[in-house]
Amino acid sequence: MEDFMSCSHPARVSGMCVVCGKVLDEEELRQLDGGEQLHDISGVQVTTAEAARLDSESTRRLLEQRKLALIVDLDQTIIHATVDPTVGEWMKDQSNANYKALADVGKFLLGVDGKADGCWYYVKPRPGLQNFLTQLSERYELHVYTMGTRTYAESVCRLVDPDGSLFGARIISRDENGSLLQKSLSKLFPMDTSMVAIIDDRADVWQWSPNLVRVTPFDFFVGIGDINASFLPKALEAEAKAEDDAAKTVAEQSQKTAVSEQLDARPLAKMQEALEGDGSKKTDRELYKLHEVLNDIHTRWYTDYDKRKSQEEKPSITQIISQIKTAVLDGCTFVFSSIAPVNQDPGSTELWRLATEFGAVCKRSLDSKVTHVIAAKQGTEKVINGHRRNIHVVWYTWLQESCTRWSRQSEDGYALPNPTKEQLRRPPPSRFDEMNWDEANDEVDAVLNGLSDDESTLNGGNTSSGSSEAGDRRQGSKMKRTHSNTSLNSSNDNSVEEAEDGSSEAGG
Repeated sequence: MEDFMSCSHPARVSGMCVVCGKVLDEEELRQLDGGEQLHDISGVQVTTAEAARLDSESTRRLLEQRKLALIVDLDQTIIHATVDPTVGEWMKDQSNANYKALADVGKFLLGVDGKADGCWYYVKPRPGLQNFLTQLSERYELHVYTMGTRTYAESVCRLVDPDGSLFGARIISRDENGSLLQKSLSKLFPMDTSMVAIIDDRADVWQWSPNLVRVTPFDFFVGIGDINASFLPKALEAEAKAEDDAAKTVAEQSQKTAVSEQLDARPLAKMQEALEGDGSKKTDRELYKLHEVLNDIHTRWYTDYDKRKSQEEKPSITQIISQIKTAVLDGCTFVFSSIAPVNQDPGSTELWRLATEFGAVCKRSLDSKVTHVIAAKQGTEKVINGHRRNIHVVWYTWLQESCTRWSRQSEDGYALPNPTKEQLRRPPPSRFDEMNWDEANDEVDAVLNGLSDDESTLNGGNTSSGSSEAGDRRQGSKMKRTHSNTSLNSSNDNSVEEAEDGSSEAGG
């Protein structure tokens, strides 16, 4: 062990010291300080001290170039990929309705096990991708982070960045990630993430990181989805049992199955529809919007940094992202209708999370401060009462669009139709609906408890009689008040609302 401890060099490749050549076994590697992996030099690990030095050097370089760092996901963020051979056939057939739409589709040959042989992958770049990456590279250092294999990631990058001027070797894939389910900024920036932004179509794999700028998924090949996410549900089950090798095996087998099924099923051939349609499908402008947001983040960061230079402090990119987001729905107060099942807390839903993330206040019941009813169906009590109060009653897609575009959209195009006269004739909620009955019950109990003490004294210390009678009164009073609450709440919007299909909602 003394020989091992004498090796204090900062870097190693596949367990071997790059300076003295000493090979460390797994136990020795675990005892080393750190073990951070360099994503831009595959297979190289460094100590925590060396990682800190490199991180500091990276920060200095970015500041000198007045850049920030941007982590870029591939699948359904900047490209969409499929192995359906129908695409290859369409690309050769000039008479096919999809021929022009496939003009910029690239392809490469890759085995389902990640080796460079097997089936053809067809990759559609998102509209405006080249200008997006080229212009952003002037303000951001670009890094790729994907759940695809290393070979897949490098193959895609050769299509979108053929000369390596945009991403270089800054790629981290599933092979280096260490998890089949989660991405982590510490894999790329183990010490400081104050200058790092992320663009990805999935927030869950980042555990809703505050560094994330979420992107609307790019679905060009209809019905295909993310070719590198098919393994996630099965991998989750295996990884939850801490069976790393088993999880990896499950993931590889699951992806092989998904690719094989796509090859055999040829879903696009069955649909036989124009990928860009007849104009009814809107042109994807996600990257144009994203470019504006990322430019805004960069401008704000360096404006703030210039003000702090004398204090030798850096701004936090998470604070800037939060400031921009919360301004979108600032001043809005929401109540949700038919968004969550009766047995689910509406506060745990994705829409509630999204609304608060972009600055709205969310409530479980309708009160005088509510500005919007966000609904998934017509005719509920909250929807009808929202119309009675003359506040915005909109489909939940209004909230999604506003957050997707980082700009509050006009409610006019998302408004629910006015309720019928019959619905409006329903009695409005009682003015007692907003009373806190639990507090009222406590106050009455406190009064009755006081009467109990007085009666005990009047009865000459006969506490059992006085307490019994007072207890009967308290119980009777509580029963009456409970019955009263039930009667009053029968028309209250806070109560369970029966859905048209027999399901119900509570609060959300």
